[in-house]
Amino acid sequence: MTFIQILEEHGYTTKSFPKGMVLFHEGEECHYVGLVKSGFIRIQSYSFKGTEIVYNEIKPNDFFGVHLVFGEDNKFKGNVTTIDDSQIFLIKKEEFKNLMKDPQFFEEYMKLESSFVKRLNHHIKLLSLESAEERFLFYLQSNKGQISFKSITTLAQSVHLERETLSRLISKLEKRHLIRRLSHQIILLN
Repeated sequence: MTFIQILEEHGYTTKSFPKGMVLFHEGEECHYVGLVKSGFIRIQSYSFKGTEIVYNEIKPNDFFGVHLVFGEDNKFKGNVTTIDDSQIFLIKKEEFKNLMKDPQFFEEYMKLESSFVKRLNHHIKLLSLESAEERFLFYLQSNKGQISFKSITTLAQSVHLERETLSRLISKLEKRHLIRRLSHQIILLN
C-alpha cells in the first residue's frame, strides 16, 4: 500500500496548486509535512553569484518538510515551487506523529528514510572524489554503466562539474575507449 492510499484511508485530502506556484519561501518556517500525490515539486535556492541550487526534486509518493518539522532549524533552505500542476497532502506535525503509530505507515516510512540515507551517502561519496574523471566514472558506474541526459549542462550539474570540464572529459574518455556517447546517452565500455 502506498503512502497516498494510507493517507486516504485515514481521511486526509489534498490541496491543488498550479504549476509555477511558490508554496513556501526560503527562510519561512515549516509547519507541515508535505506528500505529493500528483505533480512535481522542486526546492531551490540561489548562490551569491546567482547560480541555481536545487536541493531536492519531489515526485509523487515522496515527502518534503519532515526533517524541518522535527528538526531544530525548521526554516526552508530554498523556495518550494510546483513544477507541474500538483496535488499535495499537508500534514501537521502532531498528525504525522499519529500516522507513525500505524504499523504499515511506519514500515513504509522507514523504507523511504533508508533509501534517502543511501542516496545521501552516495552523493557524499560522489562529492568526495577529487578528480573529475573519478567522479564521472563513479556516477556512470553507479547508474549501471549507462546514463541518459537532456543536456551536458544538466549532466554536469548532476556530477557537480563545470560544463566545459565535463565536455573535455567525455571527449578524452571516448578517445581512450572507456565510454561511448550516443547523442544524449553515455555507455561505460569497460
